[in-house]
Amino acid sequence: MKCPLALLVSTALITAGAPAWADAYDCFPVCAALGSEARESKLNLCDNALVREGARLDAELAPVKEVYGIVTNPTGFVLKQVSEHVVPLPKWLPYAIDPKGAVQAAVLKKARKEARKQLGLQDDCRVEISTADAADVREDE
Repeated sequence: MKCPLALLVSTALITAGAPAWADAYDCFPVCAALGSEARESKLNLCDNALVREGARLDAELAPVKEVYGIVTNPTGFVLKQVSEHVVPLPKWLPYAIDPKGAVQAAVLKKARKEARKQLGLQDDCRVEISTADAADVREDE
């Protein structure tokens, strides 16, 4: 009799501790009542001045990053230029040239997009930067 009782008690203790494993953003009991807005994270890193400054610096360095991309991947640059200026290339061409690399690039692009969306960085902090610049102009006057 002691073995089944011990099994029952240990199971009860494990299930009693289960709510402690929930995430901070978990809305399990009331998710349906709150709707999809409550399930999405309200985190916005663009509210941080350091993140805005990093986004501003990233925007300023965009031409340098583009030249670096051309130097490190001339084939991709040539394909892009041919597609834009000579003959429109089909969307499946990168998959035919390098299937593994194209799939990996597509998955990473989608993962980055979703991560940026969850952190509030999907528009590269453009709105917050313009608002902060406008506020700085008003303070200077």
